[in-house]
Amino acid sequence: MRLRKFVQGFLAGFRHLLMNPSTTLKYHMGRQPPQPGMTIVIRVAEKAFLSPAPSASLDRYAHAAANLLCLNPLMSPAIELRGGELLVETSHPVLAAVTGPAAVAVDGRKAGTWSALYVERSLSVFAEGRAYVSVRGLRAPAERKVPLSSGVELSTEPNGQNGVSGRLLAALKVPPSLLSDNGDWLQAAHRLQRYFELLTDIVQKGAELVRVSIGGVEYEAWVLEVS
Repeated sequence: MRLRKFVQGFLAGFRHLLMNPSTTLKYHMGRQPPQPGMTIVIRVAEKAFLSPAPSASLDRYAHAAANLLCLNPLMSPAIELRGGELLVETSHPVLAAVTGPAAVAVDGRKAGTWSALYVERSLSVFAEGRAYVSVRGLRAPAERKVPLSSGVELSTEPNGQNGVSGRLLAALKVPPSLLSDNGDWLQAAHRLQRYFELLTDIVQKGAELVRVSIGGVEYEAWVLEVS
């Protein structure tokens, strides 16, 4: 009885594969179809490339920093812009970040660089040089850098904001002292990673953001009361 059920199930699966050859090809090539609702669409891509890891990028530290800002692993993929333009639309909220010299707009509103961004609908980037765009959970379909074009869909892990609080979102910024890699991008990336780990820990413990002005310059500090 069990053998007959196994054979029937096998034959049903085999018939499905025969009737859907495109699915067979995608799985054979190791490229699973994106989950419904878990894609971002590239609407405009000028001088834009999908880089699989910082080691493949022209500015490795900026690539790595963009990843860390949106809570991706250090060696995750990101989009590299070489003085070009990028417009991304999303069907679901995502956590993103842009590093490098660029003008950024999130959902039609001006936004900053070197900080985490909560994107509900669209992300627009006009790069003035090398800039990097990371999206939380972004997947790279290839192991080498590839050019992007309009209409391309990229899949992401089902994270979205993934429980990131508004306070933590405000904290995820690269401080001025860590904007440069000082000649060693990997060491600098690890310093930034440790900084974010510490910052996340104190924010989760209830630290409050305080802004102070010294000599006409405004500074931000996170203060944690210890009883």
